[in-house]
Amino acid sequence: METKRVVYWHRELPPLAEEPVGEHEVVARSRAIPYRFTDRDALWHEVYPSLMEEATARIAAEVARLGGSSAHVIDEDVRAAIDHRTNEYRLTGTFTFVLYSSGSVDAAPRGGGSAPSRVVPRRPTSESM
Repeated sequence: METKRVVYWHRELPPLAEEPVGEHEVVARSRAIPYRFTDRDALWHEVYPSLMEEATARIAAEVARLGGSSAHVIDEDVRAAIDHRTNEYRLTGTFTFVLYSSGSVDAAPRGGGSAPSRVVPRRPTSESM
């Protein structure tokens, strides 16, 4: 049994039959690992896969919560953070995606609850005004 794909990254395009509904942002964090100054360049590659797994899961959850059928990630901003108090290193990413609907799905939030605290509404830019 094949599972329907939900998240499409950058150059990957969702099915042509789907209609764009809106643009959203999700914030995700990688797992934390001990910070080692001498290995700082390698640390990024060590935690990046966990960031991408978390981002994919969060985007898929938002697609389901918003009643969409898929998402196309169009931008990501990934930053490294070092907590010197605990000596931990992690990545934090903000991922902008376009929500798509198969046409018959209402894109209103399900469950009647408010948005999760880590979901950031997309702000209008000077280009969109």
